[in-house]
Amino acid sequence: AEIAAEFGKGFRTHCVYEAEGEAWSSGCVIAFVTIDAETGVLTVDRIVWVDDAGTVVNPMLAQGQMIGGLAQGLGEAIALVVRPDRRDEEAALRAFLKRELPNFMQPGPIVWREDLPRSPNGKLDRVALKQELMG
Repeated sequence: AEIAAEFGKGFRTHCVYEAEGEAWSSGCVIAFVTIDAETGVLTVDRIVWVDDAGTVVNPMLAQGQMIGGLAQGLGEAIALVVRPDRRDEEAALRAFLKRELPNFMQPGPIVWREDLPRSPNGKLDRVALKQELMG
């Protein structure tokens, strides 16, 4: 306040920065997850993260951007697998998910299956399901 008083009505500054080219950070996030076959609950077991953001001016903002990117990436990578006898209810299912879940948690594809692939010991065969979903 004392410094502003020395300038009478105060002082202003205005700056517009226009970069000659675009600047992009780069990185990679790998999430190891487990999905309970009985309940469908997804648990993130481990995250491996490498990021090159350049010079970070505001660490809290950078951290928030990284966490938001992770949440969005997890949401986009999750597929919902349901039984085909309810296929006519896809619109209602999507409406329910949009109402109950944030946008970043919305599943991309909905895969209709009679049942999930099982290993010889009766557990969910993750490798077979991954191969089927990823092509």
